[in-house]
Parts: sequence; structure tokens; C-alpha cells
Amino acid sequence: MKKKIISLLVIITLLCSTSLTYADTVNFKRQTGIRLKNSEEVAEYVERVIGEEKINNNIIEKKNYYYVEGAGCDIIVPKDGQNHISIQSEVCDISMSLPDEVKKVKSIVSEKGTAIYNCVDEDMSVAVQAISDKQMGVTIDSVRTMVTIENATAPRIYEFDFYLPDGCRLLKSEDYHGNNSDAGYIYIVNDNNRMFDVESGTYMPELLGVIEPAWAIDANGNRLDIRHEISGKTLKQIVEFNDNSVFPIVANATTSTKPKNEKIETVLSESFKLNNATLGLPGLGASAATAILTEKAKEKATSIIVAKLGSKAIPIVNWALFGLSAYCTYQGYKGYTYTKVSIVCDLWAIYKHQGGRWVRGFGYKVNLSVEGSN
Repeated sequence: MKKKIISLLVIITLLCSTSLTYADTVNFKRQTGIRLKNSEEVAEYVERVIGEEKINNNIIEKKNYYYVEGAGCDIIVPKDGQNHISIQSEVCDISMSLPDEVKKVKSIVSEKGTAIYNCVDEDMSVAVQAISDKQMGVTIDSVRTMVTIENATAPRIYEFDFYLPDGCRLLKSEDYHGNNSDAGYIYIVNDNNRMFDVESGTYMPELLGVIEPAWAIDANGNRLDIRHEISGKTLKQIVEFNDNSVFPIVANATTSTKPKNEKIETVLSESFKLNNATLGLPGLGASAATAILTEKAKEKATSIIVAKLGSKAIPIVNWALFGLSAYCTYQGYKGYTYTKVSIVCDLWAIYKHQGGRWVRGFGYKVNLSVEGSN
């Protein structure tokens, strides 16, 4: 018996019943002409600029790193700048290097949970915080990296190399969505797990994480121009400052991972047989040239499957046809009287990034198997 099993993630619809907004609030107190003398002063300044209420200070010190346990992931912050920050979750593992300027620098961690890599020679430092932000009953874990620039001789470009699972890459949000609705974000996507989004009618790579739009602020509270550029799996943060800028400058970027999808219930579990003669296989079902279902065969299959599942399952029917067509491509129907179709459909709470925030909605995961039978 020849059998083909197809596992599909189908986003049938997203009902925006719960919205998660993730944005940094700058609690800035006006300061001018500050000279930061050491790592402790850098930490105090950064915490005052960006606020401290979201810092996850549940920190456990290990031999070579600091371990922070989040609600949905674990965060590893290295003790020296040559090692990587790591976000480890059931969704995926994401690692990120720190800029070259702090590769030889040891970190100190403030009482409030900010790790500082202070490079005196370059007049800059990098601060790292594990962030836990609870909104609408769901906690989002993230890593916040902040470059503190102390004068105009410091570099303007800072590079963060990302180490991602196979098939994953960095992608601009406008390229992902095909429009400018969420411009400025950088997405971490998985091309090996593509989904069919019924709303857009397109196949889209799975979204694993989001790098928020960068911002930079000087010592007088003025916003500076800053941008992100992608070069392969390297994120370049470019800060535009000059001799007239008021130092220190804090440039921030935040990387968050997708909240974990959760299965709600199994909504459908069915098995049925299609009579190949009724369907018109092999003569009608697959042409010699393409070996795929013809439109006439699809019409027949649709009517049969709808009769089995009901019209409310039309999106699932479409995927059953997809699986049947793929099965016929392999000519697995040859020599069999029937084609057996088995479908298990689970309802999931699924998150995607929309309108600059993680949005919780609902979608289906469909496991489909097709096999010849007598």
C-alpha cells in the first residue's frame, strides 16, 4: 500500500480578540553634559533613561554566563563580550553576538539586572536586559540591547550577528507583508515551515521573532536618526550623530520571540474513501503530461468531500484536495479501487505580528494522509 502523509499548518482566520502591544516607554529625566565614569554609572544612566519596571531580575549566576528564566523562554547573558546572548524557547533558539567593540570586555550586572559591557577605549558601552512584559494576560519575553555612546569619536555603526536554526533568516517586515503597514521591524522567519494564510491568500514563512524598530535619544531627550540594515544574518544599527549632539546617547533595540501557540481542541477527525472510478482516476484524475488532478476531477472531489465533512469545513476541503492532488502526482492511485483520506484538524491559539504588535487569534493545524485502498 502506497501512502502519503501531509502535515499542514493552516491559518484559516485570525480573530483579533486579544491584542498584545509591545513598545518601550522612555522615562527620561533631562540631563546635560554627563560623563559616565564606570560601568555602574552607565547602568544607572541607562536604567534612568529607559526605565526599570520591565527588567526581569530573576537572575542566576553561572560559571560563564547569567541565566534568566522567563515565562516562555530562557535567556542567557554571557559574562564576557565574545560570547553570545541566547533566547531559548520551544518555538526556537536564537543567539546573537555583541558588537566587536566589546568582544574583549567583561560584564558587570547591576542590582536591578542590567548587564554592562563597558569599552572605555571606544567611548561606548553595551547594556543588556532581559525583559518580561505582561499584557492582556500573556507574558512576552525579550532581550533589550542598548548602546551608550559617550562622544563623537565613538563608532556610528554597530553589528549584531544572529545565529539561527537552519532555514531561518532576517527579513524586513515590509517585505514579509508586502506593504508598509509594519515598516521598520525586522522579522526572524523560518522558510522551512511555510503557512498558507487565508486572509492574504499567500504562503508565508513562519514568524519566530521580531526586532523592534530602533530608537536613539541624546542627553537632552532629543530623538536622533537611527536605522537598521540587514546583511545576511547580520543586523547593522546605524546611529546618526555629530559634534552638536549632546552626549551620552542611548541607542536601543529589542528582540522578542513569538508567544507559544497553544492547542485548544480537536475539532475534526474523519476518515473516508473516494471511489477512484467515480472520481475519474486515472483517466480523468491525472493527465499524462502533468500527473495532477484536473479541474473537473477537483470539482468531483470537492462535492464528495463536502458531503462527508459539511460545507463549514470548506477551507479544510481545499487542503484535502491539495493532498489528493499531491498524491496523484506520485501516481499512488494506480492499481487501487479507492483513495482513503484521513483528516485530523486541531484548533489552535496562534500568534502573528500585525499592526506593530503580537496579535492572538485562531487557526487550524491539519494533519492529512492519503493512501490507495482496495
